[in-house]
Amino acid sequence: MLSDQFQVGGRPHFDGLVHSFTMEFIPLLILSAPVFAITAVLFMALLGKLTDKVDQLPNLPAWPLIVAALLCALVGLWVPGALGLGIDVVQDFLSNSLPVAAVLILIVAKLVLTVACVGAGLHGGIYLPSLFIGAGVGCLLGKVAATLGIASGAGLSIAGMAAVAAAVFGAPISTVLIIFEFTRSYEAALVSIIAVTICTLISHQLYAPSFFDRDTG
Repeated sequence: MLSDQFQVGGRPHFDGLVHSFTMEFIPLLILSAPVFAITAVLFMALLGKLTDKVDQLPNLPAWPLIVAALLCALVGLWVPGALGLGIDVVQDFLSNSLPVAAVLILIVAKLVLTVACVGAGLHGGIYLPSLFIGAGVGCLLGKVAATLGIASGAGLSIAGMAAVAAAVFGAPISTVLIIFEFTRSYEAALVSIIAVTICTLISHQLYAPSFFDRDTG
């Protein structure tokens, strides 16, 4: 089960990172949701374009796979956190323990590697990367809010995880339930519901109900 990957010793891996949110957080969450939607649309559009291009190649040559593998090796030397499941990095996003530059580099690296690998046909998925990217964007927005004197804690990272993943995968209800399993927090579930609702409405209009429902014509 996916949520089992995020648990240690039977406890949620993100236990203790989610606290009560004040009413002042709700407007910030609403303003952040369109950013999550744009992030999801960018991710889906880049991945869709590369996937379609590779599928159009005659006889599916091996060189896209080789290029993707080399890219993983090169990026992994400099940004190892962008490889693998990224559970520890997501926890760093939620705890706000990374500087802005590191968060930005990790988001871009994960986006590029996921698009390159999945688009080229390497085995892998897009759900965990969408959680990773969403949490990173939420972390960045949280840092921006902190400079304005608005404390968001892990709230925007949780919202970003849920919103981007729900938009990309087209599974809003399931994603909210998964976030609840990760955190065992009703506050996190409520934040996820608000972010997912706004984000999926926007991404649906801008791109498609999900990556799998995109127009491939």
